[in-house]
Amino acid sequence: YQRRVHGDYSFLKMLPPSQFPMGPPMGGVPQMPGMGLPKEELPTKIDNLESMIDYSNIECLNADPKTPVTNALKQENPDLVLKSDTDPQLLISIPFLNSVRLHHMKIKANNDGTGPKIVKVFANRATIGFSDAEGDTPDQQFSLTVKDYQLDIALKYVKFQHVDKISIFVESNNGAEQTVIKKLELWGTPAKATDLKKFTGIQEKMLSQSSQFN
Repeated sequence: YQRRVHGDYSFLKMLPPSQFPMGPPMGGVPQMPGMGLPKEELPTKIDNLESMIDYSNIECLNADPKTPVTNALKQENPDLVLKSDTDPQLLISIPFLNSVRLHHMKIKANNDGTGPKIVKVFANRATIGFSDAEGDTPDQQFSLTVKDYQLDIALKYVKFQHVDKISIFVESNNGAEQTVIKKLELWGTPAKATDLKKFTGIQEKMLSQSSQFN
């Protein structure tokens, strides 16, 4: 075995690959924490984010006062719905108690013309009005059909990481005078920063094991 000297890391070549959590060293120089960290992985468990919504600060423009947006967010009574007021448009802004990663949403509606058709989604807009929603480029846009009311509506995961607030603009429905949403669900995971401590711990273990060569 070679003895380690200043600037010589050749001893690392004798360590098994498992000792290099961030990949084997290039050019005989070990990687330090923060170098070559793995990309954030897709979540393995997707949950309904109902419990992470900040209900006290939800806004819904053009909702019928008799049918608040909470009817569609946190109830199982099919008779309680969210209905638009003067025309089919709705602009729903939903803040979260903590940052989340959004994976998909569900919009349940009836097959009678009242279901949403053109839906635009914006992430992290502090304020947004109808003119903004109509004129600005959304993070994602959907043209829904009746079949979509029974399916998961997939969101572009890379555009909806670390979301503090999501705004959903129902631009039009399928021909009725009012839009009616029976249920609106947002699915994803809490957003968590990469934990550098575990990489530091692994590196310390690696260097400790290498001390046997000194």
